[in-house]
Amino acid sequence: MSGPIVFCADVGSVSRQRFGWAKARPAQIAEDASSPGALAEAVADSLCNGNRVALGFEAPLVLPVPGVEKRLGAGRVNEGNRPWSAGSGAAVLATALVQVPWILNEVKRQTHDTSLKLCFDADRFRAGEGDFLLWEAFVSGRSKIAGKNVHAAEAQLAATAFSKVLDGSDPNPEWITVGDALPFSLIGAAALWSGWISSVKPLREAPNVLKVRPARET
Repeated sequence: MSGPIVFCADVGSVSRQRFGWAKARPAQIAEDASSPGALAEAVADSLCNGNRVALGFEAPLVLPVPGVEKRLGAGRVNEGNRPWSAGSGAAVLATALVQVPWILNEVKRQTHDTSLKLCFDADRFRAGEGDFLLWEAFVSGRSKIAGKNVHAAEAQLAATAFSKVLDGSDPNPEWITVGDALPFSLIGAAALWSGWISSVKPLREAPNVLKVRPARET
């Protein structure tokens, strides 16, 4: 049995061509790599054909809600100097709030299969407990990536990295966590809104957040 198909989207303005998507295998950028609709169609087609799918988004999908007020807005563990709450992180988060549920809704609309089980944890997914895995990519050192379609290239980089996590060829992935804070899952909220889940429990559970480093970054 073949392994899961891994997709990733680099969230950004569609009108300014700052959105890009790719999948891990085959390692090539599609002609429609700047279209959220094309991504949704590709994911839905894969699921309808009986494939298990892991879909990631390069955008903050889980936020830390700390127990003390002084930590409100603080960054997540391993974010470094690019916290979710400032600069590009905050801007991408705002864009993701509409793009992510739109894409999930389109995938749901096109699959028509109520038996598909959504999952937010890679270990459970690898154990066969889900058909459709949602995860977050955190690509560091974006200035290291060059090319005509830098957004699709970043998505390709993240999708390939996550596929190595799933097949076990990366035994020590670098995860980002919310530390000792309570998770507020935006991807859980998007899944609830789009009809993939009916429980509110995933809103307080953190999805996998993989930190991805370009090959030339040290």
